Amino acid sequence: MLTKIKNFAVNRLDLRGVAPVGSVQRRKQLYIGLGVCLLLVVLAASSVMRYMAIQVEQRVALGTQSMAKTLQLNIDQLVDTINVSMLFAIDEITREDLRKQPDPAYLDSQLRRLSARLPATDIRATNDRGIMQYNRDASSQTVREVDASQHDFFKQARDDPTHSLYIGKPVFSASDGTWGWEFSRAAFAVDGRFLGVVYARVNTRALQEMFGALKLESASTVSLRDRNLLLIAGRKEDSAQFPIQPGTTNVSMQMQQAVAASPDEGTYVSGATKLDDMRRTFSYVRSPKYGFIVNVGLTGESDYAE
Repeated sequence: MLTKIKNFAVNRLDLRGVAPVGSVQRRKQLYIGLGVCLLLVVLAASSVMRYMAIQVEQRVALGTQSMAKTLQLNIDQLVDTINVSMLFAIDEITREDLRKQPDPAYLDSQLRRLSARLPATDIRATNDRGIMQYNRDASSQTVREVDASQHDFFKQARDDPTHSLYIGKPVFSASDGTWGWEFSRAAFAVDGRFLGVVYARVNTRALQEMFGALKLESASTVSLRDRNLLLIAGRKEDSAQFPIQPGTTNVSMQMQQAVAASPDEGTYVSGATKLDDMRRTFSYVRSPKYGFIVNVGLTGESDYAE
């Protein structure tokens, strides 16, 4: 009997001190299973986050593309209206030239009337020597004649055999401290004589107001550039001043590469520009008629906040 009790005690000690082999294996399998499940959860969460980020990027890209196209069409319409107004002024100048006694006051009033119909735009005209003759500034009427004969808008329009619309660079006016976008066309008599140039200047503040009408996010940017990427006007929503001056290029390497690869339209991402260091998605569209480029950049802050 004592031997049986001793053997029973030894067996009980072995059971308490050493776990069964099957139990250890099951525990290992449980830990492995939990690790795999955790890894799958992490991978799934990462995939969902990546999918959501891609969706946001696509929405931002579509938003910039839509805004750039809308602005391009609106600016096209503005230039169309300016062009038609200038053609009307040329017709008036040509008709007055046919009269034995032309009426300068009538032409002056017509150009002033045409200017009043356009936002922040002056339409003027020179004679054949480049002297501003119609719709002149009040200062030029009382102080001195304005000789525009050496300006690009006069020489380019006068010397263009196609007699097409000349679209110039942004020009700073020291008299009122504003930048303007220039346009011009040559006027010719019925017999082919050169009569002068009709000239239009759009104050770039009107373009900035057009940009602001889009009601973009706080860090958005909009810029209008000529066919050579020279800045005409720009707007940065969270700043009173656009940090890039008109008449300069200052475009990011990403934009240069994008335009070189796709001249008419495209989308690119830039993490740092002359504006600041914020990451933005940009889309640009070139006007098929006039060659200028509209570029819109969004950070996507409103989309990421959703």
